Amino acid sequence: MKGRQIKYGQAELDFIYANRTMVRRELTDAVNAKFNASHDIKNINALCKRKGWMTGRTGCFKKGNIPSPLAGCKGPNKTTFKKGNTPVNHRPVGSERISKDGWLEVKIAEPRKWCGKHRVEWEKHHGPIPKGHIVIFVDGNPLNWQIENLQMISRAEHAILNKRGLRNVPDAVKPVAITYGRLINRVREKTTARAA
Repeated sequence: MKGRQIKYGQAELDFIYANRTMVRRELTDAVNAKFNASHDIKNINALCKRKGWMTGRTGCFKKGNIPSPLAGCKGPNKTTFKKGNTPVNHRPVGSERISKDGWLEVKIAEPRKWCGKHRVEWEKHHGPIPKGHIVIFVDGNPLNWQIENLQMISRAEHAILNKRGLRNVPDAVKPVAITYGRLINRVREKTTARAA
């Protein structure tokens, strides 16, 4: 029982030590039968652990052990699927899906390389997106990937927009909010450059 120390007699301790290699359930039953006690298996197990009285079992197979005929892999492994087989749910390059975040994604390469459709459209019209920059939706709708609705900003500018709540302004003032975020970021960059 938790919170109450269990008192074992010396005869009980000697008996448990002598039979420490027994399975704990059997050891508990033997102690309870011999000493007319009502010890729980958890108590006997805890006592043996505290005293360092191990069963002698390591949990490892000994050399020369013959495994059971039922042992081995039960599910798919590296040899289950043959080369050249395509799964039923395979999608070709160019397929589209909606991600769990709500973005429209396009498969751009095999085996499983997907990219946001807004990024693909931006790169088609304006070239590669530089490192440290992202493409955002001006109206906030991730399914509206038309080029007029896309704008590339730096991650720092994006952080300012999120931190100041400028992403949630009405659609009519979103371009102004994005310009404001850019201006704040530019001022921050200039002041940190002067300080250094």
